[in-house]
Amino acid sequence: MFTIKNHIMVKSLDEAYKLIQERGSVILGGIMWLKMGNRKIENAIDLSALSIDRIDEDEKSFTIGAMTSLREVEVHEGLNSYFDGYLAKAVQGIVGVQFRNGATMGGSVASKLGFSDVITSLLALNTELEFAHEGRLPLKDYLEMKPIKDVLVRIIIKKDGRKAAYETVRKSATDFPILASAVSYNDGLWSVVLGARPGVAKRMDFMGGAHLPEQEMEEMLNKMMEEMTFGTNYLGSQEYRSMLAKVLTKRNVEKISGGYHGN
Repeated sequence: MFTIKNHIMVKSLDEAYKLIQERGSVILGGIMWLKMGNRKIENAIDLSALSIDRIDEDEKSFTIGAMTSLREVEVHEGLNSYFDGYLAKAVQGIVGVQFRNGATMGGSVASKLGFSDVITSLLALNTELEFAHEGRLPLKDYLEMKPIKDVLVRIIIKKDGRKAAYETVRKSATDFPILASAVSYNDGLWSVVLGARPGVAKRMDFMGGAHLPEQEMEEMLNKMMEEMTFGTNYLGSQEYRSMLAKVLTKRNVEKISGGYHGN
């Protein structure tokens, strides 16, 4: 439950940026996560009139407006074709279709939610964020920064030819993930991402060929485990997450290299 003092439908990004500098101001997004908490909002900034709720594709990238719903990403033919259903698989476990019709990509990314399937999947790709004031930032850099008072406008995913795979483990089909794993490969570089550790997703990069020998696979997994940290919450223990991390990452690597024959 939240309360709003002023609901402001902004007419420009400049107006939104100036308002977000004021104490007690919040950008609404789809309010699907926001409404689950308890807070008093002085200025509720509504971006609905800014026409940033679409997905554009050109020869170099996909550009996703911050107000685009998760469902639109899930069913987008261009994204599904280019990434072989990778992003659709990443978001389809988020609550239900009705929820995904309301939740926005911008809200899911800007809030740096520790359980976010959206962040975990995007972090394995060549993803940049475009802000009203800061301009363009790599997603990885944004996640490692201190909080900024800015307006996320667009999410840009480069078409660099990489292959990607995504896996999670949940207690039930639409529950929060106990652990999320995303892996991508492009031109000799493996990017390994773990989310819901719990904590915001983290990426590690490793050099290697498209088909990793068993020894190199084990070396990569062992180094990943040395660098990643895991915790315990109501969904799962530190030990369980540590076990899942190696299993899911290996499965994703094998999917990309053609060595995995499961579902």
